Amino acid sequence: DFSDLPDGVAIEAAAVTAQASALDALPALLPVGLGERGGEINQIYKNAFDRIVLDGEDILTVLLEEAANLQALMNETGAPCWAPDPPSDGPCQVIIE
Repeated sequence: DFSDLPDGVAIEAAAVTAQASALDALPALLPVGLGERGGEINQIYKNAFDRIVLDGEDILTVLLEEAANLQALMNETGAPCWAPDPPSDGPCQVIIE
């Protein structure tokens, strides 16, 4: 019950609950091994969201460009893959299917 929360927080809480409890949910942790650059992954995801949802840019174009940014971050930090992906030898490889 989110009725005692501010409206915006209640909407977000309901969305997170629905997403996490979906039958096809695939929970994942943020990557480890990024060190001081950990906040950069959040910026990459925010950029992708803003560009697609707010700015209406082409989805595939944005995903390919931001995947390249994410791959550069993985390569520069040497961050391995994280759950639910299998462990990696060396930097995690970003794959778009």
